[in-house]
Amino acid sequence: MKWSIYILAWFIFLGCKERAEVPTSNLKVKRQTVSVPSTVGMGLEFEFHVQGDGNLALLLDSSFGSMLFKPKISNDKVRFTVLPKFTQQAGEYSWKLLGNSKVLFSDTFVLAPRSGGTHVMETYFGPRNVRAGGDDYAMLTVMPTDDYDNPLPDSTLVSISQQISSKTKVFESSIKDGIAWKLLYGEESTGRMLVSAAVGNTPSKELTAMISPSNSRNFTIGFERVHEYADANQVISFTTSVIRDKYGNRVSDGTLVNFIVVNKEGALLKSMGTTLGGVATAKMLHPSHAEDWQVKAFITGEAESDMLKLHFKSAVQDFKVGLSKTNRKITVGPILGFMGQLVPEGLLIELEIYDGNGDFIEVKQNNSRMGKGSFELKEGFYPSGQYQIVVHLAGIKKEMNIKLTPNEVE
Repeated sequence: MKWSIYILAWFIFLGCKERAEVPTSNLKVKRQTVSVPSTVGMGLEFEFHVQGDGNLALLLDSSFGSMLFKPKISNDKVRFTVLPKFTQQAGEYSWKLLGNSKVLFSDTFVLAPRSGGTHVMETYFGPRNVRAGGDDYAMLTVMPTDDYDNPLPDSTLVSISQQISSKTKVFESSIKDGIAWKLLYGEESTGRMLVSAAVGNTPSKELTAMISPSNSRNFTIGFERVHEYADANQVISFTTSVIRDKYGNRVSDGTLVNFIVVNKEGALLKSMGTTLGGVATAKMLHPSHAEDWQVKAFITGEAESDMLKLHFKSAVQDFKVGLSKTNRKITVGPILGFMGQLVPEGLLIELEIYDGNGDFIEVKQNNSRMGKGSFELKEGFYPSGQYQIVVHLAGIKKEMNIKLTPNEVE
C-alpha cells in the first residue's frame, strides 16, 4: 500500500510538470549559401551560420506538396540537402527556414524543364486518309516532355518533316501551352504521306497517312455479249472506262458502281460492280423476249456515265401448241431458237386461263425442258365446258378457245 501511494504521487508529479521551452532570444542565424539550379532534376543546398540553441528545419513547398527536411550540423554551420528526386517537377517552389517554429528566412524560385538531353515525344496524327488535291489535310500534334514528364517551355521549336512522292518538306512549329501542331496538306497525286517530328536530337516515330483519289469524274460504259438474242440464258457484261478523279488519279479499288437498266416498259433493273484498277464490271442475264434497254452507271453522289442503248431480238420466232383428246393436257413445243436449236432449259412459259364468259381464272407457269413444256387442267379444278387459254412464251402470245371434256375411263 505504501509503495502504491509513492507510485501514484510520482505520476501526478510528472503530469503537472511543464515542458521546458527552448529560449529563442539567443538564436541567431545568418544565411551563407543557397544553391538553387535553374532546371529540374538537380539537388538543392542550403547553408546557414548559427549561434545559440534552437530547433531548425527547412520547409519546401511545391505542386507535389510540402516536405520538411532536417539539417546536418557541423559546429556552427547548418546544412540542408534536398535530393534530386524531390525537384523533378517543373514550376514554382518556395522554402522557409523554421527556427523554434518561427520563420527565419523564406524565398521562392522556379525550376524549368530540362531543355537538353533525351526527351519523350508524344504524337497524334489524323485523319489517316485525306483526299488528293491539296485542300484536304491531316493534323500532327506534338507534346514533347523532358525526362520527368514536364512539358517543354513555350517557344521551344519543333521540327516537322513531311514526305510525299520522294519530296520532303520541313516545317517549324513553336510549343505553346505544352503543345505544337501543324496542318499537313496532301497533293494532287495519290500515295503515302510520311510525317515525323523532332525536338533537338530527339525524333518521334514515323507516322503515315494515305492520300486517296478525289471525287470521280464522269465516265463511259461499254458492253460485251455473245449474241443479240433474248434467250434468257446468255449473260451480257457491262464495263466502265478507267474512272479517274479531276487530277487524273484512278479511283480507289472497291469503289461501288451501280448499273441501272430501264426496259421499254419503264421497269428498272439493277446490277453493280466494284472497281479494280479503276474499272468496274457488272453482269446481267439476257431478257426472255425482244427488249430495248437503256443502261446508265452511277457512282452515288459523284459521277455518272453516258447512256447506252441496246436492242435484243426475240430468240424464238414461233412455237406450236398441242392439245390432248380431251383438251386437258396442253403441250408447248418443240421450241426452237434462232439457229433452229432447242431453246435452253428453263425458258419461262405462262398459261392464262379464262372461263367461257372471258372471266380470268388463273395463271400457270412452267419452264421448258428438252425444248418443251406442258400443262394439265384436272377435272377436279376445271369442270367440263368452254375455256379460253393464252400461252405466253418469249414475248409471243397465242390464244385458243377449247372445250374440256371428261377424261376417258380406261
